[in-house]
Amino acid sequence: MKLRKYDLRNKRSFLIVGIIAIILIVIFSFFIYKFIKIGKVEYKLDSGTVIMDNNNDSMVLKENATLKMKWTGNYYLKYNNSKKEEVLSPNVISYEDGKIHLYGKFFEVKNKDDIVITKDETKIDNISTPRFYKIEDRKYLLVSGSIISSDSQISADDYLLVELDKSGNAKLTNNKVNLKTISKTTLVTSTYEFDINNELLKFGDDTIDLKKIIGTSNQYKEDDSKGSGDGSGDGTGDGTGDGDGTGGGGAGGGNETGQTNTGNVVTPDSKGEVVNNNENKTDTNTKPDDTKKPQATVTSVVGVTPSYNYINANYVIYDPYNNYTSTFVEVRNSSGALIKKVNMAKNSNSVMLDNLDYNSTYTLLFKYSYTENGEEKYNTYYEETVNTKSPKYYITLNKVSNISKTVSYNVNLDNSAFNEIINGTAPVTINATLRVGDTVIYGNISKEVTEGKVPKFLSGTFALPDNINTGDVVTIKVNSVNINGKTINYDDIEYRFINR
Repeated sequence: MKLRKYDLRNKRSFLIVGIIAIILIVIFSFFIYKFIKIGKVEYKLDSGTVIMDNNNDSMVLKENATLKMKWTGNYYLKYNNSKKEEVLSPNVISYEDGKIHLYGKFFEVKNKDDIVITKDETKIDNISTPRFYKIEDRKYLLVSGSIISSDSQISADDYLLVELDKSGNAKLTNNKVNLKTISKTTLVTSTYEFDINNELLKFGDDTIDLKKIIGTSNQYKEDDSKGSGDGSGDGTGDGTGDGDGTGGGGAGGGNETGQTNTGNVVTPDSKGEVVNNNENKTDTNTKPDDTKKPQATVTSVVGVTPSYNYINANYVIYDPYNNYTSTFVEVRNSSGALIKKVNMAKNSNSVMLDNLDYNSTYTLLFKYSYTENGEEKYNTYYEETVNTKSPKYYITLNKVSNISKTVSYNVNLDNSAFNEIINGTAPVTINATLRVGDTVIYGNISKEVTEGKVPKFLSGTFALPDNINTGDVVTIKVNSVNINGKTINYDDIEYRFINR
């Protein structure tokens, strides 16, 4: 009996050891698999590509390179010619020819209810559509064709990397910008506003607290920017305060000497060297003369986006002392005639210019008025010529009948364009030709199209000429399209086939 009991204990021990061994083998196999899989992840980068390095400074590749991932999760660059390697971070940004690639884990914030985690490689081919990403604690990426600060002191194109310190100040970098903010800063695109210091993102009426996404170690508080002190004149003083923000007379920061910098940022000069914006100093205790012409540099247009029958413009109006008596945009046609004048609200940042014609050229004149010596004057601070979009068409062959000697074809319509252009029901006429050698046959397709019920295509039929032979090339071409009385001529919409 004792021997049997001893055998059972041995069996139990062997079973436990076996289970542990299997678990260890599975874990080891998993790590081997992951290591092998990671080793296969690589991306080719061409010479001239801009890469954000470990210090969040941009560098331009001087030769072709391969971006690979190490088992640690960090990416590294392996140069093709020199064979040199450079370790980067778990999140890498590359920029080339107006396209951005993200490598690693990014949190794309689309609105307060839609946050998407992107992994591996994310391609952004259309940078004109604004995007916003949180990368890690106190680190963000803005993507937009135009990015400016609310006071127009900062301007960047295509993308901007924002990295905050624990006091709420931020380093802003891309391939052309490298600067540091030292006071409260808000960045503006055509669809959102980013309050850097408070880490707040505003989409229209929705405000998103970005600190709630993976947390933050940012210690900035709104009162920190006030500080206290006796600094005056050139900004030097002995003021101290409880916070780290820049004060009106001295920068808070324990026992450090306060300094006043009335510019919003420290910016690089034309040589790329960092200088203070001393030329922007303002005595905030003295209201400027109302008759003095306002500075246009603080009011600007962020972006202009045309559609088919409207143009949307995003702008920033900075008028703290209500010097502007009016702000508006004039829309003029290609002949220079005034089409409409639309007022722009100071408390808004976008305006829609509607009821325009598709495929048309307009000049937009952004203006404000002000009073000088009792006389109202006008200043144009921005001008842009814009073409509204035109619907796209293409031809598909439906049927060729050698019995009835006819050919039927479809002209495919741009549904989204038609639904925007048409109000209610409108007549559509497509003028087309069929050509075989020197023989040309003309034909029209006419139909009323209703908004919201635009068909995918309109069909037409041509009678084939009697002298057509097997092997002849037949060309069907759209010459023009008339929608509700407006005709657009085309030269590049055609379809060719060989008669069999």
